[in-house]
Amino acid sequence: MWLKRIFIALLIIALDLFVYLVLAFFLMNYEDFYTPEDGPWYSWQSMDKTDRIAMSTFILWNILNWIAATIIIHKLLFRFVPAYKVKFSKVLKLN
Repeated sequence: MWLKRIFIALLIIALDLFVYLVLAFFLMNYEDFYTPEDGPWYSWQSMDKTDRIAMSTFILWNILNWIAATIIIHKLLFRFVPAYKVKFSKVLKLN
């Protein structure tokens, strides 16, 4: 049971890193072909459509990772720190 959960967690982390790697390759394309005449560095006007999609996806992926990390930390605190349950239930007025 625990081995399966650990394997799934490692698989999710590997997939997450793979997405970052693919997005990094797309963003390296922007860095390789950037010219100052196009506009300021990493501005929307200096990017073509592919670079804009890659940058938007990268920002969205970072936001999703922050949300996932927050949820995981909350679940770990709720499970392993008894005082966190009391404080959290008072905030939500569960008692």
